[in-house]
Amino acid sequence: MKNLVLIIVCALLLFSCETKKNKGKRYPSIEKVLTYPVIAKSKKNYQEEEDTLYAKFNNFEFVVYPTGKIEQKEKSKLITEYKLQSEFTVEKAYLQFYKDDLIVYYTENSAGDAASFVESINRETKINNWKLYAYAFNLGQPVIENNVAYVSTLGFVGKIDLDYGTYLWKNEELYNNEIKFNQCDSIIFDNDNVIYIADNIIYGNDNEFVDSLIVDDKTGKIIRIKK
Repeated sequence: MKNLVLIIVCALLLFSCETKKNKGKRYPSIEKVLTYPVIAKSKKNYQEEEDTLYAKFNNFEFVVYPTGKIEQKEKSKLITEYKLQSEFTVEKAYLQFYKDDLIVYYTENSAGDAASFVESINRETKINNWKLYAYAFNLGQPVIENNVAYVSTLGFVGKIDLDYGTYLWKNEELYNNEIKFNQCDSIIFDNDNVIYIADNIIYGNDNEFVDSLIVDDKTGKIIRIKK
């Protein structure tokens, strides 16, 4: 009996010590696993209006032509070709593999009138699965989490389901007299919020900044506009 009491007392003392040691300790939460499509760049220091773009990932080389044709190469040998449903000059592009598809985020330009799109192409059949309008120019670096993509352009942010090619939520007309969401330089996550960060560059007016946005990730509702 005495031995049993001694064991219980020792256990209680050990539990008490561990509790004090861990008091106030913050255990790390599970972080999001994010991936980033690769940007296709011109090989020239100064990119002309119509120029070929190049990217490399997964041991493949990609060539994106202004016409929307994309070549996939391995060790400089042509493997396959894709074609974007683009009507004008492709001047900016990000690429990624998603399951069996090639996802391309791109901006096309026609005499200064630019628009951005997200397009999914099956890698085996070369069939274009879907195409989404992503509004204006200033296409920012997309961020991928599992099956969704977070995208941004001038005056626009959105969350895309990559399986179905639909917006889970989107906010438009974010460049007006009240908001100046010109471009997104990075996207970060804080609990259940998505933060679209701009560099807050002054455009010749001390009171005019590029705004950053805090958006509820579940609803898409804008929580706060940050200067």
